[in-house]
This record gives sequence, structure tokens and C-alpha cells, in this order.
Amino acid sequence: MSTPSIIPWKRFWVPLGAEISCGMLGDGFLDDPGDEWNRNHTVARSLGALVVKQCLVVSGEPGLGKSIALEQAFPNINHSAGGDATTFWIRFRDIPDAAIFSKRVFDSARWQTWMSGDGAITLVLDGLDEGLVKIRDFLSFLTAELQSAPIERLRLIMACRTADWPVAAGNKLLSLWNSDVAESFWELCPLRRKDVELAAGFRGVPSEPFLQQVYDKHVVTLAARPTTLFFLLRQFGKTGQLEGTHRDIYSRGILDLCAEPSSERAEALKRGGDGPTRFTAEHLRDGASLLAAMLIFTGRSAISTATAEQASESDFRLDSIASSASSQDRRAATSAITTALFSSRGEHRVGFSHQSFAECLAARRVRNLQLIQLRELFCRMDAGQEHVIPQLAETAAWLAGDNDEFLRHVLRIDPEVLLRSDITRVQAERKSEIVAAIRENRGTRAFRRFWVTPLLIHAAAR
Repeated sequence: MSTPSIIPWKRFWVPLGAEISCGMLGDGFLDDPGDEWNRNHTVARSLGALVVKQCLVVSGEPGLGKSIALEQAFPNINHSAGGDATTFWIRFRDIPDAAIFSKRVFDSARWQTWMSGDGAITLVLDGLDEGLVKIRDFLSFLTAELQSAPIERLRLIMACRTADWPVAAGNKLLSLWNSDVAESFWELCPLRRKDVELAAGFRGVPSEPFLQQVYDKHVVTLAARPTTLFFLLRQFGKTGQLEGTHRDIYSRGILDLCAEPSSERAEALKRGGDGPTRFTAEHLRDGASLLAAMLIFTGRSAISTATAEQASESDFRLDSIASSASSQDRRAATSAITTALFSSRGEHRVGFSHQSFAECLAARRVRNLQLIQLRELFCRMDAGQEHVIPQLAETAAWLAGDNDEFLRHVLRIDPEVLLRSDITRVQAERKSEIVAAIRENRGTRAFRRFWVTPLLIHAAAR
């Protein structure tokens, strides 16, 4: 599968909450900030202009390409090797727990040399939202560690999903540099039309017929995100048509990825005495759904294929799949990790290639449970008020599109979670209820989405 990393896009970022122009209805491609007549010209910035800040948070919605854009801003760094002499590059998907993070950063010779010297150093934390799941109150831990460090010589860059940024703890961290969200927090914009044309060319897809289908099928917002854009391009390249909703496109895209094996991982499993079995793409998807649920609901991001003695306690061990699963599901799960849905996290460790794949599949796994069971999984009480667990919000949004009873419950207790759902999959009579509930709730919750909200309101009116 071609990935966005090979496309030389120029991505743009805006301050948190900035109003930007994304087509006439606010639901299209980003209007090019390079055009002086458009209002994006004065607020949008390239990442190269932002990484000079001493403290920077780069954020955005799932699938927008934050990690790829960040890597492209540092082309001379060996990202997979953890950086270089003056840059720490930490991918939280590769960090199982706080002890490993401390070992790689604070206890390292590089950090100690910097602490005792007079040079500058950069710390890049990619996938901070994954770190917040694995290391409890990570930003408070980081703030405490940095209070005794010469931060005037430290540049800190963090990439995090917008909705997962912990505001209170984040403000304390930013205050170390006498900074605040207005100065330090920037959100990644959707793609421009010219970016989509460029990607189509790379995939050998004629751009004009493809874009005409994008507009005709009202899937511009999907084409404006790299992850779903490549699903659309693949599907159009096969059939010359685009069909279905966000979830339909994801479902077909995931099936496509299930049909793409990784011969390297398959061979590794075979050498380990537990070679993969031949399954249909649908069976592999079911096996991946089991693994996704295990990871999402235990707060883990990696699967270990090592022995019990070699595996990290913070990873989910492949050989410990719940006995309640069928033998076919267990075998399908073992085979699923050899597909393109998964990527390496180091020796004997794999994880989903994109977090949204895990969230979509975990929701699929539990969609037929009773509401009382779903509330046990997804919800918690806080000061007498029930709410969706923040780390499970994306998965809950996926589930709400498939389970109307759960949707109605979330609508009562935490309606903004439904902003993350594909509104076109929700029953027509529910759309106005969602909009009304979110508008009523705006006074009590942070309302930070800068380009999803117009889509929601526009969809509800249709």
C-alpha cells in the first residue's frame, strides 16, 4: 500500500481554535494559504516556521498525518534510531512504560552530557496521546523532571491528538517556558485540493474523475485526510467508483490491508513454531478485531510475540489471548499480525499501523454487547456524572455509528464524543438531536474542533 510518507505535500498549521477557510461550506479541502487573497494566508504556517519555538505542541485529528509531517520537518534525523547527538526522537508507540522512557531519555548518556554542558538539545515526543494512555499523568511527570533541567537550552516538541491534550497538566508544562496554549499549540489543517491531485498522480489515478467522484459522493472530508484519502484512491483505482460512508470506506480499506501479507513477519512466526494459517480477509479482520479490543481496553499499544520470560509486562502477549475466544479467532489473530494492518514496534513486538485502525476494529468487536456491558467498558462516574473515558472516546465514536442504543446513551451523558463519529452513518432523526445536545453542552466543555463542527451542522441539516 502506498503511504503518505512518499508524497511531498506542503502541510499547514494554525493556532488552536483559529477559523480557517475550507471550501464554501466549511467542509472541503483547505483553501490554499499560498493565495494572498484568502484569509488562511495570514494565520497558517508551515511546520518549518514553527519548530524554532522552544516549546511546541503540534496537534490534529486522527488520520491527518501529524507524525509524517513532523518527520518531514526533520529530514536529516534518523527517526527510527531515536535521533542523533543533539536530538531525542521518541515514538511513544515504541515505549512500553515509564521506566523505558526514563532509560532512553533522562538516564541516557546524551541527556547527562547535555545537563552538565552548555549546548542545546531537542526532545521530540511523537504520539504523546499514546504516552498518556501508557504512563499515568505523563505530562506532570515530565514537568517535574524538567524543573531541575536547564530548559533555556532545551527545545521541546510534542505531537498529540487535539482532543487528548490534558489542558491543566499541559498548561503547567508550558509555563516552564512562560508560554501558553495561544503561543505553543498549533493544529494541522486538512489537505488542499492540489495535495490530493499530487497523491492521485503518485498512485496512477486520474485526478479529475477521482475528484469529481469525491464531490459527487460528498466525501471531501475523507479525501482531505491522508489515511482515508489512500483508501479512496485504492478503491477508485479498482472500480472507478466511490461508495458508502466513512465506515464503509474504512471497512473496505481494512479488508484490503488484510489481503496484504508481510512475508517477513509470517516467516518470523513460522520460525517460532506457530506459523500463520491461511484465512480469508474477513477472518483476518475478525482476528485483528480481537487483538484491537485487547489492546484498546487494556490501554496497551503493542503485541509481544516473545516468550513469557522475554516479553515486557506492559505489552499484550499474543499467546495469552483470552480463553473465551474461539480457537479459530485465536488462530486468525495470530495470522492477522502478518498483514499490512500491523507494523513493527521492535524485536518480537508489533502494533497497528495506525491507531484509528485499532479503534475502528475494537468497536466492531464489541458492537453487539448489551448496553450495560458497554457502559462497563466505556464509561466512568466522576462527581456523580457519567462520562466516556477520554482514552476510549474515539472507539466510542466508532461504536456509536453501529449501535443506536449506545449512541442514545452517549447523547445523554457526553454528546461531544459524537463529533468523532461519521455523522452520515447516524440515523437522520438523530442528527438534529446530536447538534442540539452539543450546542447545549458548549458552555460546560472545551469545544476545540476547528473544522469538524461545520460538517456536523451541515450534515444535520441535510
